[in-house]
This record gives sequence, C-alpha cells and structure tokens, in this order.
Amino acid sequence: MDSTADLDALWRRVQQLEAENADLRRQVAALGAGELRSHPAIALSQVEATCQFDRAIVAAIPDLLLRVGRDGTCYDFRPPLDAARGKFLPIQHHLSEVLPPDLLAHQLQRIEQALDTGNLQIWEQQFEKQGVMAYEEVRLVPCGPEECLLIVRDISDRKAIELALQTTIEELERFFSVALDLLCIADTDGYFHRLNPAWERILGYPLADLEHTQFLEYVHPDDRENTLAAIATLAQQQEVTNFVNRYRCRDGTYRWLEWRSVPVGSQVYAAARDITLRREAQQALESTRSQLSSVPILFG
Repeated sequence: MDSTADLDALWRRVQQLEAENADLRRQVAALGAGELRSHPAIALSQVEATCQFDRAIVAAIPDLLLRVGRDGTCYDFRPPLDAARGKFLPIQHHLSEVLPPDLLAHQLQRIEQALDTGNLQIWEQQFEKQGVMAYEEVRLVPCGPEECLLIVRDISDRKAIELALQTTIEELERFFSVALDLLCIADTDGYFHRLNPAWERILGYPLADLEHTQFLEYVHPDDRENTLAAIATLAQQQEVTNFVNRYRCRDGTYRWLEWRSVPVGSQVYAAARDITLRREAQQALESTRSQLSSVPILFG
C-alpha cells in the first residue's frame, strides 16, 4: 500500500461506500420496521462489511493519514496519535497545532500548489524531537478542489543510515585523495575507471587523460606480456601481489611500480608504489659489484 495512487483510490472508495451506507440506511428507515424487505438489509450488511475491511486496511498503514483543507484544517486523523511528535490530536484540528511556524508556512504553500495544479506534491522536512533531529517524507494527493490527502512517513531511521553512509564515503574519499601511493579502480578488460591524485603527481598526466583509457598503453613494451598474465590471473578472481612493471611518464621516462591488486567480479581495486629509486639503487649496486668482481686482486 505504498503507492500514492492506491491510497488515493482507497480513500475515494471509503468515501463512496460511506455515502452508499448512509443512503441505504435512509431507505431502510423509510420502509419502516414492519415492512423491512430483505434486499436493502443484505445490501446494507455488505456495504458495512466492505467499509470495515477498507477501514482496517487504512488503519494498518504505518503512515500518518489525514484529510487537509486549503486553510490547513485537518479531519479524520489516522492514527489518532501523532507518533512522530507524541501528541494526541482531536479528529478536527489545524496544522498549526503540530508544525512550527516555518514548516507550517511551507506546508500551506504546498497545499495551495497541490490544489491549484492538481499535481502530487512530495518533499522531506526535518524537526527537533527530544533534542534529536527527526525527518519526515510528506505527500499531498489532491482529492478535490479544496481537499488533499496528506500522507506523512517517518524516515528518521533511513536518514540516519544515509547520513552514516555519506560520512563513510567522505572519509574514504579523503583517504583516496591524500594517499601517497597510486590507487586505482580498473577492470579486467584493461581500462582505468578511477585514479587518485598521486597518479598525476608521479606520472605527470592529468587524471582526465588517464581515466577510461587502456592502462597497457602506458606499460613498458618489455613488461606487457607479464602484465597481460597478471590481468588473466585477476580475471580468475585471484589476487596479484608484489607484481612489478614500468609505466611511462608524460615526459617519456619510465617509473617502476610494485602492485597489489584485488579483483571483485570484473572490477579491480589496485594500489601501486613507486619503487624507481629502490630499483635504481639496486641496479647501481649490482653494477658496482660487477665492476669490482672484474678487478684483479694483486698480491705483493
């Protein structure tokens, strides 16, 4: 019963059945107790049963339902307890008894728009409840020239989850942005999707030039075969660690990168560390050792 159209149709059906109920009661009263015929009584019983059934459906809806006029007067409040604010309200009351002035003005404006345009109005609003911010989703369904069906749903729990998720996303974005290592999200087809700013700092390319391009374009020709083998391993949902290859910089030089990559379906989450200085130091050490080993040792 989440559909606004279904709620509107149900509300109209209840009103129609109530009118039929009243009409049949008048017929029964006109016939008199001694001349009561069977068919009005049967019809009356069926209408009352249907009314009770539809009322039970409306009562079971967790949302707050009420009819509201253009001036903010409300009728037939369901349920009678405003659970969001903890107030008991009479069958007929005014929105000013529930809403603070700023929300009241906004809601009256929305009622005017709904009635003048005949369009559904949906919005979210927040208010303070026992020192904590609470949130509601409000829907206004025009039901005539001067009356709307007002549906209020407490979405505080959903908002709390959304805010917690947003906080987590923002924290991860900060870590992604400040990391010294190269971080990226790629795929097993060989394309970059997202990269952190370290790529621009280390390789010199603007991030926009790298994203959505094939990363093999930047791999040293001598390292492409091994890189393709690593991609095949990732495609089999196996992690790749301590993998080393060379990436071309914007100035044409190459940097040595050491990778750890984790596949999740077709996505690949990877971190690379620039080990160029370490490799150059190792190569210099190996060259020195080679030179020393070729020098003859002379004994006196």
